[in-house]
Amino acid sequence: MGILALWEWCYRDYWVGDEYVKGDVAYPWTQQRGTYAQVYNEQILPTGARGALYPFRDEKGEYWTLEQTRFLDADSYPKLYYSYQEFLGVKVDQKATDDERHAARARIAKFKGLNLKPL
Repeated sequence: MGILALWEWCYRDYWVGDEYVKGDVAYPWTQQRGTYAQVYNEQILPTGARGALYPFRDEKGEYWTLEQTRFLDADSYPKLYYSYQEFLGVKVDQKATDDERHAARARIAKFKGLNLKPL
């Protein structure tokens, strides 16, 4: 869970939508083939932040939603209290400004041998 805490801290405002874009083409997150869906290319509804995360269920037997996967907020659910050891000045248990997050992403990218474009 630690690497997820680091990612969530660095990319606070990023969220999974209903699709991803590659080039100029939007692709839905639904699978074209596979054994999970009962109907070929069936879309699981609702989608977006309140979309169900099949097959993961809470203690009441209800499916988790995408909103419930944000764990660093004080009012988040479930309370996993995960953390990540300080890494290149990033402390996931402390709030940061957008500029501090961008600077941290640049430090991590440099550490990994990548170059981020400036804002």
